[in-house]
Amino acid sequence: MPHPLPDGNNDLQDSVDETSKRDCIAEAQLELKGDTNIKLRLRLFATGCVLALLVTTSVVNAMETQDIVALAKPSLVFIHCVDTHGHDSYGTGFVVTSDGLIVTCAHVVRLPADRKDRRKSTSVKTWARLGNGDTKQASVIYRNDENDIAILRVNAAGLPALSVEPAPVAQGEEVIVLGYPLGPLLGKEASVTRGIVSALRDGGSIIQLDAAMSPGNSGGPVLNKTGKVVGIAFAKLPGLEGMNFAISSALIPSVARPRPRASPATSQDDGPVSLEEQTDVSTESGTVPNDVATTVVGTQPPSGGLAGDHDHGGISTELETPDFPSPSSKPPTSQAKATAAGAPTRISVPSEGWLGIYMSNQKMGYMHMTVDKDKYEGRDCYRMQSFVRTKLVLLGTDVQQDVKTLVYTDERFAPTYETFEMASGGRKTSIEARFTDKEVKCKVKTDSGESNKVVPIPEGASLIGDSMYALGTDKLKVGLKAKMHYFNPLTLSVDPIDVEVLRTEQVEIKGAKYDTFVVKNVTPMGDMTSWQAADGSVVKAVTIMGLTMQIESAADAVSGVDSDYVPPADLAIMTSVKANMDIPKPEKVKKLVLKLTGKLERDKIISDQRQKVRWLKPKNDLASAEFTVESDGFDPKKSVKLPIEKPELVVYLEPTPYIECNAPEIKEKAAEIVGDEKSAYAVVSKIRAWVSSNMKPQADIGIVRPSVDVLRAKVGVCRDYAVLFTALARAAGVPTKVAAGLVYMNGNFYYHAWAESYVGRWVAFDATQDKDFVDATHIKLTEGDATNMFEMARVFGSLKAEIVHFE
Repeated sequence: MPHPLPDGNNDLQDSVDETSKRDCIAEAQLELKGDTNIKLRLRLFATGCVLALLVTTSVVNAMETQDIVALAKPSLVFIHCVDTHGHDSYGTGFVVTSDGLIVTCAHVVRLPADRKDRRKSTSVKTWARLGNGDTKQASVIYRNDENDIAILRVNAAGLPALSVEPAPVAQGEEVIVLGYPLGPLLGKEASVTRGIVSALRDGGSIIQLDAAMSPGNSGGPVLNKTGKVVGIAFAKLPGLEGMNFAISSALIPSVARPRPRASPATSQDDGPVSLEEQTDVSTESGTVPNDVATTVVGTQPPSGGLAGDHDHGGISTELETPDFPSPSSKPPTSQAKATAAGAPTRISVPSEGWLGIYMSNQKMGYMHMTVDKDKYEGRDCYRMQSFVRTKLVLLGTDVQQDVKTLVYTDERFAPTYETFEMASGGRKTSIEARFTDKEVKCKVKTDSGESNKVVPIPEGASLIGDSMYALGTDKLKVGLKAKMHYFNPLTLSVDPIDVEVLRTEQVEIKGAKYDTFVVKNVTPMGDMTSWQAADGSVVKAVTIMGLTMQIESAADAVSGVDSDYVPPADLAIMTSVKANMDIPKPEKVKKLVLKLTGKLERDKIISDQRQKVRWLKPKNDLASAEFTVESDGFDPKKSVKLPIEKPELVVYLEPTPYIECNAPEIKEKAAEIVGDEKSAYAVVSKIRAWVSSNMKPQADIGIVRPSVDVLRAKVGVCRDYAVLFTALARAAGVPTKVAAGLVYMNGNFYYHAWAESYVGRWVAFDATQDKDFVDATHIKLTEGDATNMFEMARVFGSLKAEIVHFE
């Protein structure tokens, strides 16, 4: 057998390498306390650029079996391996990252089967049929025979991924098993079985189940009632019903985030191991012979190819790279080095720079910038390009975002044309902007189509093509101040930027010294301090949350991101707002009094019927305010009838580039949900219930998407739930706005998005919940359109919370 049957004598936990143990312990510490039917799901709120890294949460209840199956099936993978000697192996796997990592059992991909062939040179090909029907060649990047776990990679993007629960299951807990039993005989359709955890063996590393499993189920996910993977199906005892076994998900190394190998590969290696790199991949515990095939799930069913074909065109399994100039090994541009203070600060053209992005000394991403001379519509111009890649971890979920910007400017660096593209989780949003003297004509493009918006330019405003180079054409000197504007593609607005040169300072980065001007930039998105060389290039910058960018060589910038990747600490935990006391049942709280201290602004903080704000004495130069939030519910009998005709509410019925309430698909779906209902409250209640039951969480989408795109995909984060709810409610005739702020869960406040609808008065609705009542731990910091959520960037990372009272 590839793995000893659980008899109480073997202890798999001892075989886990020390690094994996630390990962499992760290992830287990994130387990949430309180009501086991309520789970905290942390979602990426907005990482459109380095200045807008925001985290959100969603509260998701235990799911019905059919909902779990609907969520998991698109992530299920049918696996077929074949070697040059004609040996086949079949099994199941499941996608764990959207860019193509698949977890399965090691014995599913271990060939050949008999001893004599092990002495021969053996080539193994592995094929994976994904949930969308695509068949791709897969490479084995990690295999641990002792724990019977393997990780495959396919060349794909935007795959639906399952979340892995690192905490242990409990005896008696209900579980669901998905897989492809009997390989090619029944491999066209996945099967589902249900059971309970009968026992936990070997210190919990082996889970005994009574859910039915058969050969071919090996490598399939065992799911709990929240749809998370708690185990990997791998074995059964022959001739005994209900004696089936799974490997605990806690043994998956770093939840399929392999680290670079530091020593030669062994079966205990904690780094990525390819099949070709292993000198002896077959051992005495290799694939079992046919006469005991019933002992191990998934070994040696009747022979046959995947879809009857062993040759699928040699699909490449190399990692996808951005279509931006690839990194080189040359050092930072020489123009950035020490220069006399007061020299001309005109940006050197052409120029190129690389910046590494860090938080708390942990690598989070990099930026690549170039400035060149070019022509636009026949006129001489400057072409400014940047590429930003960030990689984050949110409670065990990998989130990658790529942002590309292209700006054409005149000789004073005023913009004439700009494109901005955000890609994350297989989704993409792009903005095209054309500048005139009085306005910016914007076109928003997504997979669902495009929309337009015209943004007026304030009279007398001086626009700059890139806010990082606001003083790029003047002489820098201490005390110099300037007020400019720049186009913000995240919010589709023209925002002011106040710039002041504070002092000169020599900074040292990785042994190199730079003479710089320290420049403070103040924008609605937040403040940024930059250290600029006299040629205008940025040597270092510090922005919200202490996020730091610093000049590096190309090789150093991408290291830890595109190469030698080491996952950073969980950003959700790092940036949450810690509370001073616990609220046992936050979902039932009707009144909360909370003191917040941080970068709060009087003209930005909202005080209304639901939430009252009282300003307190500042603390350590930071604003302080007391929020009193009351959620007493709403009597449906007091709801107004449709249509609602109040001039002051018209703005909350109009379409925007992201709230496409006039789109035919949105209008048709709203009419289908609402029917003939005329009560405004009943209308939005129906819409909330539909969004809550039809949307599925997908944690790795880190961009704002229009409502039509969300409706078609029906996956996303809490921001997407709120955007879709708002669009449907407006289409149905109920004035609605997006709200965003904080929500309490297990000792911390996390950033979150929901909505408010006018039904006689403004009432909060949270489409991530399965009920209408929204508790008083929802603290509103912004409201309006989807882009208003970015206003929270100013306070992000600065807040401290003190719970005064709750009931």
